[in-house]
Amino acid sequence: MMFSITTADQWLPALAAFPSLLKIFLLLLIWLIVWLPWGIIVAIICQWRWQKNITGTQKLALVGTLYLVFFGVFWGVTQVEQTSLRDYGWVWGISFWMQISLGLLIGTIGVGVLVGLELVWGWVLWRGLPRDDPGNHGENQEKVIKKAPENKLNLLLFSVILPIVLPTLAIALLISGVEELIFRGVFLNILQQDYSLWVAAMISSAIFAVLHLLWEQQETLPQIPGLWLMGMVLVVARLAAGGSLGLAIGLHAGWIVAIATIDTAQLLQYPNPVNSSKPWLIGYYHKPLAGIMGISLLFGTGLILQIFKAVI
Repeated sequence: MMFSITTADQWLPALAAFPSLLKIFLLLLIWLIVWLPWGIIVAIICQWRWQKNITGTQKLALVGTLYLVFFGVFWGVTQVEQTSLRDYGWVWGISFWMQISLGLLIGTIGVGVLVGLELVWGWVLWRGLPRDDPGNHGENQEKVIKKAPENKLNLLLFSVILPIVLPTLAIALLISGVEELIFRGVFLNILQQDYSLWVAAMISSAIFAVLHLLWEQQETLPQIPGLWLMGMVLVVARLAAGGSLGLAIGLHAGWIVAIATIDTAQLLQYPNPVNSSKPWLIGYYHKPLAGIMGISLLFGTGLILQIFKAVI
């Protein structure tokens, strides 16, 4: 096949006619090529090497630049597909933010129930307020706690949890917003050009799961089935919201905020410092998506979304 491509009017329709999987492959390839120079610069600044384990700060810096670059790539997608943000489920308005808020509520409550059950059944222990909290200085902290039980709760909430939750929420909304636009928006829409909805959902969820291996391999590998199921549940969330990404964004962000806060504040103590004595239940490497309890949470959330689909 010969091409005489001299204008956008000629080559844009040609790209639009490509098979959906090829379009996604090209999109990912272009995205990687555009981001690579920025990624190298950030990696040098953060002193990260491919052979070394990535820290939270390094990962955040690399992911941040990756997602910023995506917006330029996304503009190209809209030109090829002749679409807009609205077509991919990003619909600004009060209802959009209400859906995000509802998703945040469902996501955080779900993780709370999950942790609560693990505590009741003795699979994890409650660590509570860190004794080495720099904001409380040892003896002063002990005196505050002994005055009344509610002081311990207030100290935990305002000195430990809130300083973590607020910045984590902002980061979680950014991450979930971009990832939902990519996987439950762009990829899902493009794949439906050649496949049925649920086949497209399975493929986009598989891509979503596998791409998480980019940053961490050892701890991510056991999470692959859970990440795939998570992607499927988030597709259900988009459908439940009438095609809007608001509910999926909020749900995704709620899970991130709840899990990241528990991990960062070190609120839980595991029986074995290296790994849990029941890793297949609560998750290998203490990752909920790598265990039966996390998988059950996803199934339960999907069921709730289906039941209340008409209400939501």
